[in-house]
Amino acid sequence: MHPNALLDCCSELLKQVLKFDHPADMVVSRYFRDMRLGPRERATVAETIYGVLRKKNLYSYLDQHGSGPQERRLAILGFAAPRDFLHGALTEQEEDWLSRCDQVKPSDLMELHRHNLPQWLVEPLKEQLGEDCWP
Repeated sequence: MHPNALLDCCSELLKQVLKFDHPADMVVSRYFRDMRLGPRERATVAETIYGVLRKKNLYSYLDQHGSGPQERRLAILGFAAPRDFLHGALTEQEEDWLSRCDQVKPSDLMELHRHNLPQWLVEPLKEQLGEDCWP
């Protein structure tokens, strides 16, 4: 499958998942039932979706500085395939934005974006592990 088509699949599915109307695994399963994708494409799409959900705080922060649809920017950030494959689907503007995102160091980020955990979990962890528990 062409990288652009695969990125479009990821963007389309992210749009559905991020509505949070149903559990993500149900939405992903239904999407795979409706779309005929091979095993490698399914793996890439699924890992991209779940990767974005795991790092949603960080990716939502980074995607503010890009242009185009938010779902596409999130899919680019979380794309679960080699970067050289992804570059075949990106515009020059997206490549420039992605390279700027890659240069961001964890120390430059707010704590919320470094740990990607819900706030209700952060306070008990800090009490147990101390203030320096995040990278």
